[in-house]
Amino acid sequence: MAIEAAIRGEGVALGRSVLVAEDLAAGRLVAPFPQIRLQAERGYDLVHRPDNRDHPKVRAVREWLTDEIRQFLADIDRWSVSFAEPDGH
Repeated sequence: MAIEAAIRGEGVALGRSVLVAEDLAAGRLVAPFPQIRLQAERGYDLVHRPDNRDHPKVRAVREWLTDEIRQFLADIDRWSVSFAEPDGH
């Protein structure tokens, strides 16, 4: 239902890559971060209608998710250092 709502322009959706691939290929949806693919057992894409790219709510979700990903990646870097060195430095 979330994918169909995004196609109708009612918002954004986070969906399994395999479930949105056809809509992405047909241009019904766009992935705002096509260059970012995390290695995961299952993949998800944030998608929205192409003409909603600059909608304030779409932009807000995209910016929030970008900030969360940056923080997560920074935390991973810090964690890897603390696990690699006994004293955490």
